[in-house]
Amino acid sequence: MNKRACWTLAIAFSLSLAYAAFADEVDWPYYGADQGGTRYTPADQINRDNFDQLRVIWRYRPRDQQIYETARANRSRDRDRGRGDRRRGGFRLGFSNNRGTPLAVN
Repeated sequence: MNKRACWTLAIAFSLSLAYAAFADEVDWPYYGADQGGTRYTPADQINRDNFDQLRVIWRYRPRDQQIYETARANRSRDRDRGRGDRRRGGFRLGFSNNRGTPLAVN
């Protein structure tokens, strides 16, 4: 073997080792795992045998969603007190009829 072929094989081998060392790490560089928001991960620790043992550890609630839920509860409370629906006509300060989302659009 000539010197050039040896160097090529050595570089290819070291690159394959470097790739194998980092292959187990799963990184989500975007919200929702990828640009398409698929939320897919190739995790193989969860299977049919242990699926029923899963439980919710934490749940993320965006601040916008908390504001929306509070406003909805307040509107419901006002209707129960006989104040009617304040969403009809007139100028109203406070919350709009828009729903909260963790995504921002410019």
